[in-house]
Amino acid sequence: DNESIIREMYLEGKCYDAENDEIIVTCPYKKNKCSQSGLEEPDFCFCVCRRVEETKYIYENSLEKIQRQCEVQKTKAFRDFAERDGWACMIQSHYNENLKEWQEDFNAYRCVECINMSNCKYCNLLGRTLCEEKGNVMYELRETWTSKNGENMEYIEERLLFDQSISLDLCELALKYQEKPLLHRLSQSVDSIMYERRHPDYELTVQNMQLISGGRKIKKRKKRMKLKEREKLHQE
Repeated sequence: DNESIIREMYLEGKCYDAENDEIIVTCPYKKNKCSQSGLEEPDFCFCVCRRVEETKYIYENSLEKIQRQCEVQKTKAFRDFAERDGWACMIQSHYNENLKEWQEDFNAYRCVECINMSNCKYCNLLGRTLCEEKGNVMYELRETWTSKNGENMEYIEERLLFDQSISLDLCELALKYQEKPLLHRLSQSVDSIMYERRHPDYELTVQNMQLISGGRKIKKRKKRMKLKEREKLHQE
């Protein structure tokens, strides 16, 4: 069950597995370069450690000891990070293995997943139980490009950030931190990638993010179009 051990891997026609006594352990320090390793990948390298029989196992020289030390260092780094920056949610943070430090990495969709999977009601960032009043976040997706005949084109569509109503506390956090992750998510969609290839000057932005509470419905505006109309517009 050790996450650093690869059960089997084929590389350049060679099988790397324990039975062949080959390198199958990725670096427990998460390094991508090591002077002792002859097998490196862009994001990680392999360790020269080998599996041993249980009778030869010595904890002081083991992979498990190094991993334990790394976990202790990681936990301490998070405590320092939380005390320094006041950011106390590990789920909404990212640990940079190279710098050995935590960084803010908020994505409201993770909060929704926690609520749906474990019925989570407490927010570590706010330091309190989430309010029961529900709502959503509305935003405008704006696309601009130049048509084949040189005309400046624009498409604007109102959307909801979440598929379900969630606590207004999370909606407010999303308003504060979600714009950048949302823009990245939209830009990686199949449609956006296709439109970008079709129009060299294609640009996608998110604007007018706002909180809507209760059961308020989104009113359709004249600028809002159906998907087929959107695709037809992009073909011009």
